[in-house]
Amino acid sequence: DQQKASWREFAAHSEKLKDVRTRRFEYGRFSLALQFNPGRIKSTAAPLDPDAINGRRCFLCQEHLPGEQKGILYRGSYIILCNPYPIFPGHLTIAHRQHQPQAIEKEFIALLRLAEDFGPDHLVFYNGPQCGASAPDHLHFQGSPKGLMPIEQNLLHAGSPFDRKRIDGTDITRFHGFGREIVMLEGREISEVAAVMGRFCDVMKQVLHRT
Repeated sequence: DQQKASWREFAAHSEKLKDVRTRRFEYGRFSLALQFNPGRIKSTAAPLDPDAINGRRCFLCQEHLPGEQKGILYRGSYIILCNPYPIFPGHLTIAHRQHQPQAIEKEFIALLRLAEDFGPDHLVFYNGPQCGASAPDHLHFQGSPKGLMPIEQNLLHAGSPFDRKRIDGTDITRFHGFGREIVMLEGREISEVAAVMGRFCDVMKQVLHRT
């Protein structure tokens, strides 16, 4: 609310969310949502080639943030910011205080702690540098209110078929019939889940390298 009152650009883009059009597509066990959101064109159409990245100022570094943009320090390492080009109300960007590449391998615990601290009413997510992130050169997560992404409801009512294994206190579930690969990791201890996430990513790198 403070940012909407003091940051004109953010307030304007937030207001444009009222004009966003969404079409939902059903495919049996899963659904997809197509969003027409002209307010995000500056972010979604940003060039991501190395020359473009190296030739612009990083917009997630604290010294380059707009003067009106304010943040909340999180656990000494991250800054929680209102996303100036929101996909939905309450869209947050959680940027590392240090400029470093968008890489998850050493930040599994940070991601899981964010999910725990934000609580069950919010979703925390990560886009890899080649998966649509407009800042592949600066480590960041994103947050949103729960229930806004179709995949959440898809998994909630997934049922079978699926494969499940338990490794070091963590349940690993692979779902079938969703049009893309979905693997879910669940556990009670952050350190245990983070360790299994690390092993899982190492294996995936080997598999992708072979293919």
